[in-house]
Amino acid sequence: MRSPACFTGLYAFKPTSGRFPLQGLTFYSATSGGEHNLRTSLGPIAKSVDDCVLLTKAFTENLDSFKMYESVLHQVIRPFDDSIYTNRSKKLKIGYFKTYECFEASMSNQRAVDVAIQALREAGHELVEVELPNIERTILLFFEI
Repeated sequence: MRSPACFTGLYAFKPTSGRFPLQGLTFYSATSGGEHNLRTSLGPIAKSVDDCVLLTKAFTENLDSFKMYESVLHQVIRPFDDSIYTNRSKKLKIGYFKTYECFEASMSNQRAVDVAIQALREAGHELVEVELPNIERTILLFFEI
């Protein structure tokens, strides 16, 4: 969603997998023991952020019409909380990282993060640099669970 949008001048919102009802979609990832290795994510691509919000509201309104099925108990569908979106006075605490030791980000990507950090700080938000765990250790822990 995000890559096609950024290359075409559009906006996109990639929510957590399962944020929107997934009934009727085809899962392209392989399964292992009944679990999806790479869960599908559904989100809007639009001409503006406001259009993304409108589509997000449409996806999450009337949730009673979507029947949850027992095989997807981890899927939590919540309606769009407009009060969070419209409350511009609430300052956010946002975590960020510029690069990852195993997958070095390009200098231009790191600069883009710096520009975003500066703009968000100027808007009064708190930005906290986070340290991501080592990828080899992360993969090992993932498969041990």
